[in-house]
Amino acid sequence: KPASLDDLRGVLEKLLPDRDAETSTHSGNGQKNGFNGAATQIEPPIDIGVLSKLVGGNEELVNGCLRDFPRESASIVIELREACQVGQSERVAAAAHKLRSSALTVGATQLGTICTSLEQAARSGTTETLGELMGHFETELVSVEDFCGNWGQTPI
Repeated sequence: KPASLDDLRGVLEKLLPDRDAETSTHSGNGQKNGFNGAATQIEPPIDIGVLSKLVGGNEELVNGCLRDFPRESASIVIELREACQVGQSERVAAAAHKLRSSALTVGATQLGTICTSLEQAARSGTTETLGELMGHFETELVSVEDFCGNWGQTPI
């Protein structure tokens, strides 16, 4: 890997807006675009610009990161699902935190936001919201994985 996770995290914190202050984004047509279900998703599930900036515009690295993301995150996704099913808040928080970092690295900001919400809910003990959040997570994960799987067919 060309950069450490701490270096990547630092770059992402500089590039990404403060997600605590902004719980959803808005498209130019005024439709709400967020995982809280108000409207159809308009933005692609991955912001290629975030990833491209992170890797200095290196197309090969962008393609490799997108190709590898679903496979490399699979074990964390399994951990998150299992922890939610058995109600283990600490495991949910840890898995959501790991997956958030990975998602933000590839530019999957909405998935990262959902993971942040999962982590916060698990840490605060509001486990009754985990089921709803996991529904949003699963929907967004499918979008991200589909995007990654189809990426090689579309030039940057």
